[in-house]
Amino acid sequence: WLGALLGDPTALRCGGRLVRGEAVTDLGTLSAADLGLSPLALVLAAARPAGDHPTELESRVASVLAGRIVSPAEGDQIELDGSAPLLTLAGWAARLVSGSRPLQAADLALAGTASSDVAAGSIDIGELLARVDAAVDAVRAMRAALVASTGDPADLRRALAGAAEVVGADALVGASTASTDDVVRLAAQADEVAALLGDRLARVDELRAAPLGPGQTDVSRLTEVAAAALGSHQPLVPVVRLAAGGELASSLADRRSLVGQDETSVVTWLHRAGLVRPELDALCGLLTHAEADGADIVAQLAVGQLPHRPGAPWCELPFGAAGPPPAGTVGVVALAPDGFDPRQAFAGLFVDAWAEVIPSTEHTAGLAFHYDAPGARPPQTVLLAVHPDAEPERWSLDHLVETVQEVVALSRLRSLTLREIEDVAGLVPALFLPDNYTRDVPSVSFKGLVLAARAAQLAAPDTGVRGKP
Repeated sequence: WLGALLGDPTALRCGGRLVRGEAVTDLGTLSAADLGLSPLALVLAAARPAGDHPTELESRVASVLAGRIVSPAEGDQIELDGSAPLLTLAGWAARLVSGSRPLQAADLALAGTASSDVAAGSIDIGELLARVDAAVDAVRAMRAALVASTGDPADLRRALAGAAEVVGADALVGASTASTDDVVRLAAQADEVAALLGDRLARVDELRAAPLGPGQTDVSRLTEVAAAALGSHQPLVPVVRLAAGGELASSLADRRSLVGQDETSVVTWLHRAGLVRPELDALCGLLTHAEADGADIVAQLAVGQLPHRPGAPWCELPFGAAGPPPAGTVGVVALAPDGFDPRQAFAGLFVDAWAEVIPSTEHTAGLAFHYDAPGARPPQTVLLAVHPDAEPERWSLDHLVETVQEVVALSRLRSLTLREIEDVAGLVPALFLPDNYTRDVPSVSFKGLVLAARAAQLAAPDTGVRGKP
């Protein structure tokens, strides 16, 4: 499957150059075929380690390019083309494989399906055990080849190359110098790799001898054994059989009703979803590459939904006259180059899933408004100020600030409440005027009003005006 996505290995190329001081020498390019790796090993080698360390794939490419250096010297550096198709595509595939878990029977079941019905979909334990045993035997053979290797540099290199697909960069060898030091270095490296594989095999034997712990299953134990032998980055995808795959198979066969006349609607939807779903980004990049390379991606994408409604459109397309799908509908899109029949055993990677809520076309709702209480004050106020100088040249900022401050102070001074003039409240007109003793402006004498009120016996003799005089 990965080989089909990546395409012709001779077309996946990467170049590099030798940097020696100020001199830069082009070392040419190489292809994925020159590395001698299977598609899966190539992809796993492209997984980015923690920190700024190079990937195993980058180390492998640099190792091949290093063999083209005529006279290696201390301080030589090899710079790779970081945007090369080989590194880019393998990196996308590594993200896809490392970020996806094995497909399970529950992934292709309706929400709310009884756990017993889902569990009825079984994993082929015998097939999985045979694969794990074959992997462990291969690791034992690799270690045996390293232990039995002679002092011949060619023999040591073959043994290390055979283990490098499992061990990784630790088993890679540099350029040969055909010297005694080179033989010693290769022998020491072979001993280190053999010891590493021995530790892995010891861990395998330990796991096989230990009983299953709480919550462990045969599948989880086999997964541990495979990771111990091949490394934690190695994926293990079991073969699954669905207990009731007939309904999904019927939906997959009803493709014409699901997508209508537009066969490209599924791949279009997938690329649009990839814009907002990071888990789909790497897959969409690989599909674009494969399609540009001539693959019929439209035909390889299987589409179905549960529950199956004959003649109903796919839930990710406009609903039409049939209306929205029932609640709990599950839409399935599977990249299956060889076809997908859920009634047969299958294995796959679970890339991404999400839930969407379809809003109702009609809804009864209430609407509440809040209004401020009406105020007994004018909506706006105009302040008319006269410049304090008889013949002013112009207004200044200080004059404006002082004018506003004086207005604020006078407004506070002249604002009287009924509490402050409760004895004469009924005699005060609606418009308050200042008590100006010079009488050169319209004014009200509150003292006179109080005296008149006392004379008319309208106020108690001991009642005075409280507040500001």
